[in-house]
Amino acid sequence: MNSVKTPSLIAVCTLALLMPSASFAIDPEKKLDRLDRNDDGRISRAEHSAKAERRFAKMDADGNGVVTLAELREWRDDTPEDPKGRDGGKRHGRVFEDDQSPAEKFKVLDQNGDGRLTASEYAEACKKRFNELDNDNDGTLTESEL
Repeated sequence: MNSVKTPSLIAVCTLALLMPSASFAIDPEKKLDRLDRNDDGRISRAEHSAKAERRFAKMDADGNGVVTLAELREWRDDTPEDPKGRDGGKRHGRVFEDDQSPAEKFKVLDQNGDGRLTASEYAEACKKRFNELDNDNDGTLTESEL
């Protein structure tokens, strides 16, 4: 390896290690704020499900009821969404883990592996995620559960 490039590579790698992880960028309070439509400090199953329906509709760019990997990539990269899912503003919620590519996430969501993500597949994945987070099984998510 060229000795001129080696220090630059080391510097870049060092900076990357020192930068805070993107996974800490959204704290539970902000996540709660985005999903809690009635401002009661909790996310109900209904609020979570309604958000999933709105998100699926936004991902389905052509409105045909099916999301492709291309649509998922486009939505992830380009679609802003405000904290309450209304108009303008903040980037959409965490459908993606920070270390997952769109292709990896699509594969998880596309339960039957046909390359087409349906609303029911997406709703089922969101329901499963809600249940995983609802530690006390009370049907709501709190800041601590997030």
